[in-house]
Amino acid sequence: MFQNQSRWKERGLLIGSMLLISIMAHSFFIGQQPNGLLMKGVNDGLSQMLPFKQFIYKNYAQGNFFYADNFGIGGGIFSQLAYYFSTNIFFLIIASLLFIVESMTKYQVNLNTWVQLILPMSILKQTSILLVAYHYFKTMKLSKKAAYVGAIIYGLSPLFYRHEMYWDILTDAMFWLVLLLIGIEKIIRKESSTTFVVAVALIFINNFYLAYVNLLIGFFYIIVRFFVHCSQHELSVKKQLKRYVSGGLLGLGIGCFAFIPAAIGFLHNSRPPYKDAIPLIDLQDNIVSNPRILWLPVFIVVVLCMKKLYQNQPFRFFAIIAIGGTVLHFIPHVGSMFNGFSAPQNRWEAIVVLGYAGAFAVAVDHVQYWEVRQVKRISGMFLLFMIIISMIDPTFKWGKESIIFVMTALWMIGISYLFAKRKSQNTVILLVVIFVLGYANVFQAIRLTEVEQNSYASTKQFMESDNYNAPEQNRLIQYMKRHLSSDRSRIDWMVEDRNNTPIVQNFKGISVYSSVLNGDILNMYQKDLQIDMERESVSRYATMGARTNLMSLWQSQFYMRKNTNLSIPYHYHLVKRSPNYNVYENKALLPAFRVTNTLFSAKDLESQPVLAKEHAMLRGVITEDTQNTKVSKVPETPIKKIRTVHANWNGDILDVRKDNGGIDLHITPSPNTKDLYVNFYIEGIHKKETFTLNVNEDQTTRKKSDSIYRTGYNDLTFAVNRANLVHIRLAKGKYRLNKLHVYEESYATLADALKNSKRAAIKWQNNHANGVVNATKPHQMLVTPIPYEKGWVAHINGKKVAIEKVNYAFIGIPLTNGGNRVELDYQPPYWTICLWISFISLVLFIYGEYRQRKRINL
Repeated sequence: MFQNQSRWKERGLLIGSMLLISIMAHSFFIGQQPNGLLMKGVNDGLSQMLPFKQFIYKNYAQGNFFYADNFGIGGGIFSQLAYYFSTNIFFLIIASLLFIVESMTKYQVNLNTWVQLILPMSILKQTSILLVAYHYFKTMKLSKKAAYVGAIIYGLSPLFYRHEMYWDILTDAMFWLVLLLIGIEKIIRKESSTTFVVAVALIFINNFYLAYVNLLIGFFYIIVRFFVHCSQHELSVKKQLKRYVSGGLLGLGIGCFAFIPAAIGFLHNSRPPYKDAIPLIDLQDNIVSNPRILWLPVFIVVVLCMKKLYQNQPFRFFAIIAIGGTVLHFIPHVGSMFNGFSAPQNRWEAIVVLGYAGAFAVAVDHVQYWEVRQVKRISGMFLLFMIIISMIDPTFKWGKESIIFVMTALWMIGISYLFAKRKSQNTVILLVVIFVLGYANVFQAIRLTEVEQNSYASTKQFMESDNYNAPEQNRLIQYMKRHLSSDRSRIDWMVEDRNNTPIVQNFKGISVYSSVLNGDILNMYQKDLQIDMERESVSRYATMGARTNLMSLWQSQFYMRKNTNLSIPYHYHLVKRSPNYNVYENKALLPAFRVTNTLFSAKDLESQPVLAKEHAMLRGVITEDTQNTKVSKVPETPIKKIRTVHANWNGDILDVRKDNGGIDLHITPSPNTKDLYVNFYIEGIHKKETFTLNVNEDQTTRKKSDSIYRTGYNDLTFAVNRANLVHIRLAKGKYRLNKLHVYEESYATLADALKNSKRAAIKWQNNHANGVVNATKPHQMLVTPIPYEKGWVAHINGKKVAIEKVNYAFIGIPLTNGGNRVELDYQPPYWTICLWISFISLVLFIYGEYRQRKRINL
């Protein structure tokens, strides 16, 4: 009894002390709360992390787990947002607690709730990481003190703060990786496979992308452990492999219900392959005095330079990870491999930090090998090395960043003085903990609050500004929501560069930003219809390019822009204004659900201009294969003359000598023309910065030539007001410009469509749509605004029917003559099969655990 009390007291002290350490490590942002400074990046932090937490919570709290009709123009949130939080265990724990509070009180969870939880969630997650790292080092048979300091070095690294600031989903990897390694070590040390199976299962459930990263790290960890033994009487390689395979398959089976839908959602995504040359070595990152993610502190260098420590097997193992990982940090191909062989990203380096922490923890347990002279000499040489590296580092700012030199010098003086008096673990641990705590806050104060490629800490004031969620914008949103003519009507509005504005401001819009989206929609925007999104970038879509035909097809009733904007779609009329914004409305919208028997083939339209494709969708529907109607040509306006302005144009190379230079197209449109569709190919040549492109009143931005976020689609189409001159203006530089065409739009086809379209009485909400449709002609099809996606199942009169992809990205359903009672339902792909696999795997796991415990008790 007393032994149990002592054990619980020890655990309580451990948890309490780790929590206190984490609070102290967040002191900078805790102290900045009165100033409104938030530990959340102004870009992805506010654009994705916070909005998705609120969005997923809101849907889950309402019992909607799989699909949302306001996720852009519709999307599977369980599968597509699995990259973020839909199956994120840390998030689900907090969300469950919030749901209980909201259910029992009058408190309403909103976006501000998640703002208030930024620091508490970060502190609790870091505490969890500290605790699991402590248990990992204990599994490696280190002393409690050594395990404690090793956990602090690991959990308080800059890697945690940078990722928590901008992409807090990535800090989860620091926890799950260590849990996986504990499971691997237990197998190696002839203990139970339970931890390994649980870790694999939870990793697959938590995040499919991090599962790839962590399991790949785990694979290499196992390979190294085959050759480097850290304990006696380890399990043979053959038996290890048998348990890894069986335990891994069991873990995958348990996590199948979350992993398979997420993987299918990822495969249905569309992102251009990374084609840029990846350098063999990249030495631009200063990891000693100006780290971005990976930090190599002086005390790690000191222990890695002590020859006597290499007599210890665990130290050799951690040194291999530390030194090898540091070298691999500068090899971009490694970052590419861990990012699915795409653009290099340093999202795998938690294992390197763990190597640092493990090497130092082992060194603490062998403090008798330390020599004061050696510590002084290595520290002094490293300090000199830091200064030299910083002098040649163009990004290093001499000033407040120089504090790291002072800290290193103080550490050297302190350990030399105290260590000379008494060579003890406590001395080393105390100095290192103070050093790590100090630098954690210094890193936050210096690296996370400075402007770095427009990425820096946000503020509460920023969140209420015109750049995010201004009260003025919200008042206009409320006005538009009150005047929506149907539940399918949408609002075309987005704060500049904030594609998730509809989620933040709570309305049905036409924009979204997520790393995993419906690939058919992205291809429709970028390739098939060449819709200008006002900003080129992958993993997002936005607006309908001020193209009235498309806006009518997808029920864009309201169009809101700053009052300086001159690009107003035809048919839209000013209905509301405020000091900074104008609201325009168009009530002439096509039915959301339509019935047609006029079918066009997507193959026949491939070589046609996008205006011809718009007309085909207005007259009927574009299908993948079938057709019964010939494609009508659209009138092209001859370009009478092309005049250069502050530019030279030879062949297809346009050399703009001054900003706002380019070309003018002289044309004479027909009298009935309302808008011009201007189409051309443009690509920046060795552009080092994002550039702005103006086509009359339209303006868009294109990525620099080496940006990993460029789409790769350079054929553009702009709908501009009727004019005799088309101005194409660019910033100074060289461009590849060709395939110039101008087409005329009179909107006669739209007028006919509005007059003749047959409305279908279908109601759609999230993952369900139903209604009755009468088909009066053969080969009629129900055209829906629901994006085509694996998981949708259609029934007509109770009988399952195949759905078709129409209009490039949407669901079409062939109808039978007479009455058609239509039902559409969505659930994650292969959901039933996955649930059964997960259930059976869980039963097998529990049964195996029961039998194992029974054998132990016998």
